[in-house]
Amino acid sequence: MVGLGLFGQLIAQFSHQANYRVFATDMNPARIAAVQASGVDAAYLANDEALDDYAERFTAGFGLDSIALVAHSSSPRIIAATMEKLAFRSTCAVVGNVPIEFPRELFFQKEADFVIARAAGPGRYDRQYEDQGIDYPYAYVR
Repeated sequence: MVGLGLFGQLIAQFSHQANYRVFATDMNPARIAAVQASGVDAAYLANDEALDDYAERFTAGFGLDSIALVAHSSSPRIIAATMEKLAFRSTCAVVGNVPIEFPRELFFQKEADFVIARAAGPGRYDRQYEDQGIDYPYAYVR
């Protein structure tokens, strides 16, 4: 989990409750403390110089199976830095607001999947739904 704002906290807590092993980072110490209080022990400041060592130990050297990038950043380096911590054939899901820039070679080396979460669910960005008020059929969206 990269980013522990409201969505990051919720995703980390849901994942922890579903018995996933959660490794979380954020720049804000209060957010780290909040996620630790919810039971996520492996939570660290994103700028901690030992973060790579923590991730290495947490994954026994294999890398993370998936990463939810729920941060807000203007740095084009954030996706690449996240991808470097992924295991082979893992997934990086972007939920936050970050520049979509990354080295192509890194994805080939990792054979990683890259997923972008879309805001607001069904109907978002659909002109008929948003501008004209034409709802989706009940059988598809309740």
